[in-house]
Amino acid sequence: MKIEPRTLPRISARSLPQKPNEPRHWPKETLLLSSEREPEVLLLPPPTRSFPKQEQESSKLSPEEQQVWRERFGPDPLQLGSDKEEAVKHLQDFLNQRELTSLLVDGDFGSMTRLAVLCAQERLGLEQSGIFDEVTREALLQADKYVQDPLKLTPMEREMWAGRFGSEPLKRGQDNVRVRHLQTFLNQRERLRLLVDGDFGPSTENAVKATQKRLGLEETGVVDETTKLALLHAARVVPEGGNGHDAVKARIQEALQQEHNFFGGQTIDASGRITKQGRKEYETGFDTRIGDYWTSIGLRYDGDDRDVPWSAAFISYVHKESGVGSQFKAGPAHASYIRDSISAKREGREDAAYWGHRTSERAPQVGDLIGRARQSGVDYDNQPEFYKSHTDIVVEVGDGYVDMIGGNVGDSVTRTRVTTDAEGLVVNRQRYFVVMEPKNLSGPEEARSA
Repeated sequence: MKIEPRTLPRISARSLPQKPNEPRHWPKETLLLSSEREPEVLLLPPPTRSFPKQEQESSKLSPEEQQVWRERFGPDPLQLGSDKEEAVKHLQDFLNQRELTSLLVDGDFGSMTRLAVLCAQERLGLEQSGIFDEVTREALLQADKYVQDPLKLTPMEREMWAGRFGSEPLKRGQDNVRVRHLQTFLNQRERLRLLVDGDFGPSTENAVKATQKRLGLEETGVVDETTKLALLHAARVVPEGGNGHDAVKARIQEALQQEHNFFGGQTIDASGRITKQGRKEYETGFDTRIGDYWTSIGLRYDGDDRDVPWSAAFISYVHKESGVGSQFKAGPAHASYIRDSISAKREGREDAAYWGHRTSERAPQVGDLIGRARQSGVDYDNQPEFYKSHTDIVVEVGDGYVDMIGGNVGDSVTRTRVTTDAEGLVVNRQRYFVVMEPKNLSGPEEARSA
């Protein structure tokens, strides 16, 4: 494989400056995530204008859409530490929609928002200042929407992993957090089963050599700059069996069982009682596993960030690890893929990852997602842009019940039982409003060379 000569990105997530006295945790009142916890959530107001529905989404914004975004951003530059909360929220929302980032829409222009702006500026060939100024604004408004190769890392993901690997070579005998990041990366991208312990021993060295061989590099076992560049720009390995719908659906089930077992198999019965305790998010080794869930969507948290709900990160992780394509709206909020599934059913989109049915219309099957809102005023027919919610994935259907597995339920990965009626429909339809049927979980069929 030919690697174009270039240097590692000079800006990394770890090197970005923080605001003075910036807290470790995101403030509860600004979270736009969802889980079993119920932090207060600050919702973005609905758009002031609506646009005619198009048959197929355009890669460019219309002049009218551009003007609406200009008004939302305001005339002033936005940068690290900016106090223009509403404008920053709109910028974060815009970057999530157009640059396919996974930012928290919280109005805080912190290091991750700056990194997203830097990546957008790099993509568009602009000066990489990290400041959302007039030049950057107009370039983004007029640019094509970023098109992601689902087998490759996004620019923001590359920057984050570059920062985690560091600038020095990684090699046998080292024992540190950078090695742990490498092991996590190889497990996710090369589909390996390395022990993530931070110890660069013979197993990790052999894994590096095997990866170098796959990428056409010299098999040194040392992760030098050339190897890092190759890793960051290579397509991920497509597992045996391909990435067809049925294969991906089966692997999601395998991933759910694996994660549930890893966390000790916590279970909750139909009455809501914990019948078996599992390991918790804050325990050593399990906190870092949750960090892997976050990493899969490009965010830097772990189980010690207890103010940050991780249930949607878990659902996104099992989908991405299983090879699903970009049609699944992975991210830090369940509402993204719930909304998409409902609109897909209404529009008859066969290429959508899921179709969302009313709980009164579909009896859950293995592989379905069951969703519920965690705030008032939300149901199947009322889908705000942002809202607190939760989903679990069905793993078993029996007489009068379904079992489902989800994350951040009782601070663990938990198997929960839900009662069904004689027709197999969920009984508690006030609590659960949507059953999401898998329609197209396919990913790319063949890995492409970087």
